[in-house]
Amino acid sequence: MDYGISFYRGIHHLDRGETDQAELAFAEDLTRARASGAPSHVEEARHALTRLRLGYRDEAQEAANGLDARTGGESKNLQLAELWAELGDRKRAIEIALRTHDFYVGQGEPYVDRWWLNRTRNLLTSLGEPLPEIRQYDPASDPPEPWEAEVREFFEKVRKERLEREAEEKTQ
Repeated sequence: MDYGISFYRGIHHLDRGETDQAELAFAEDLTRARASGAPSHVEEARHALTRLRLGYRDEAQEAANGLDARTGGESKNLQLAELWAELGDRKRAIEIALRTHDFYVGQGEPYVDRWWLNRTRNLLTSLGEPLPEIRQYDPASDPPEPWEAEVREFFEKVRKERLEREAEEKTQ
């Protein structure tokens, strides 16, 4: 995920309870995301959450419903899960948070997206949901890439040439 600095600035302000500053940062981030033409679901959800905290409940509810519709109800968006939680829809928040949890676990420990996974687990805990297991990475499930053998051969060739050169230099 490629978020702008304004997104993280917004999270910082929101986590500190500085909702007005967070709203400005998220509005800037949402504008940037929309201008890029990329999907802006995360930015929209975070901005809606901030607007909810500023008292714009109907606007936030409309944004949550719209995001659900655009993602086919299958979002893996932590921000949307947080929005649903604050809107009072615990069931919807948990459904999304569990999918998000799986997304951030990725291939398994130690290759998880730790910062976002911790935030997701904190949300699940706050909702009273038991935390899912975090699977361990299984190297057998990750077959070598086709080019890896070529790279290994190349390094072995370079190593062999270096050893031969060093041996030759010692005899001189």
